[in-house]
Amino acid sequence: MNKVLTISVAAYNAAAYIEKCLDSFTGLSVLDALDIIVVDDGSTDHTAQLVKQYCARYPGSIRLIQKENGGHGSTINASIPQAVGKYYKLVDSDDWVDAEGMQQLVGFLEKSDADLVVSDYSQWLEESKKLVPVITTPQACVYEKTLPYTDYAESIKIYLAGSTIKTELLQKNKIRVSEHCFYVDTEFVFYLMPIIHTVAFTEKSVYVYWIGRAGQSVAVEGCYRHLDDLEQVCKNVAAFTQAKRQDAAVEEAVKRAMLEKAADEAYHYFDLYMLFEDIRGLAPRRTAMQQFLKSNAPDVYAAMSRVNRGKRLSVYFNVCRLTNWCALPLFRLAHRVRKGNK
Repeated sequence: MNKVLTISVAAYNAAAYIEKCLDSFTGLSVLDALDIIVVDDGSTDHTAQLVKQYCARYPGSIRLIQKENGGHGSTINASIPQAVGKYYKLVDSDDWVDAEGMQQLVGFLEKSDADLVVSDYSQWLEESKKLVPVITTPQACVYEKTLPYTDYAESIKIYLAGSTIKTELLQKNKIRVSEHCFYVDTEFVFYLMPIIHTVAFTEKSVYVYWIGRAGQSVAVEGCYRHLDDLEQVCKNVAAFTQAKRQDAAVEEAVKRAMLEKAADEAYHYFDLYMLFEDIRGLAPRRTAMQQFLKSNAPDVYAAMSRVNRGKRLSVYFNVCRLTNWCALPLFRLAHRVRKGNK
């Protein structure tokens, strides 16, 4: 049968948890409609051997690509050209999907023609053993209907966990992200935004995102270890956004949405610099990033002043930035006083 959905599963030394991921698909009544590509990114454990067992049991639905290590982005770049499903979705090997949500999604995708399909997702919090819903669909959205993307560009929170994309769109536009780099999901989302014209929403949560696993790159210490990657992705999306603001083919609503998101990403990275700097001496890197944004993405740099992370924190941040960080000691003092008063 024609495949409705390609699932790209990035796997690196995932033997301890990839079975849970794949098992969440194999029990589905819609398995025959799925094209599950596991991309083994040069694992040194027995990930590939485990996946080969699934390929043997489900030869029409699960296949394996083995390649040298190139990072998460390289698995995306490897799977997009090989995808045969009408739609394409990314799933990490340590995450899984909700059966009811995935079956509803596939049923909708069979008849949909939207470029982007957005679903809510859930976070599994390892420490508390709780499943917490994450709402990505706008409050006023209409479910299971193809709608103009420009009507929702500024209200949709696009996260890969909640996104399913038309495969033809990815292949036609030759979408590629950075390799040997963490956090490329941010790049992927930005590269999608200018080429999406229609969107649809599904009501049920599909993806379950595991939070709190040891060694995750999204943890604070993981961010510090991979700060070079954070910087590179921030630069890439800021420069890309600046360029697209000059592109007449991109709708104004999309340009505004990209600018807001790029400014928020830049704000996040400077927030990390402020967190780490007092004990790790990141001032030269922070100064270099600020100069890069001023020179290569001035619109993004200016828009950072409008990022809302709470009025008090935003004021502190902008005072620090506009005084070339001379006010940072005051920021730290105010932060310690505020924590002491709680």
